[in-house]
Amino acid sequence: MKHYADEFESPFGMITVSVDDNGALEWVYVSPSGKPNQGRKAMEEYLGRLDWNKNRCARVVKHIKEYCDHERKTFDFKLSVRGTPFQIRVWSELMQIPYGTTISYGEEARRIGDPKASQAVGQANNKNPIMIVIPCHRVITAGGKVVGRETSVNIRELLLKHEGAL
Repeated sequence: MKHYADEFESPFGMITVSVDDNGALEWVYVSPSGKPNQGRKAMEEYLGRLDWNKNRCARVVKHIKEYCDHERKTFDFKLSVRGTPFQIRVWSELMQIPYGTTISYGEEARRIGDPKASQAVGQANNKNPIMIVIPCHRVITAGGKVVGRETSVNIRELLLKHEGAL
């Protein structure tokens, strides 16, 4: 299977996307400003060789740009996600969190039927390959903090401010 990629500048940094042969989104990576090649490197490590093709990625890029411009709150293209059954369950629940709202890791664990799994939920969210579209940024601590690696926290905070949730 081929992997097609494109990237564009956004208010959150350089966004790199990848779609499969069927046009289904398989990866979104947001590189912080000043680190434009970070997404390319991460994507190639995960997917292997990429075919840089604006046409193949056009629909996905259009939708994400509309999100960046406050013109879109939901996405209606196919997704191609790879993960464990637990990760897929966690990521599916992320898709139920409305734009501009947040829930806690504990709440997400309760929603997937495993109330003691908040730490595992956090780890699964950290492995989410389709940032923005599968909105892991909408999950925060019960105390209202955005946690994670520094770069990730900064981008997640920007996304939450963009949506009016912070």
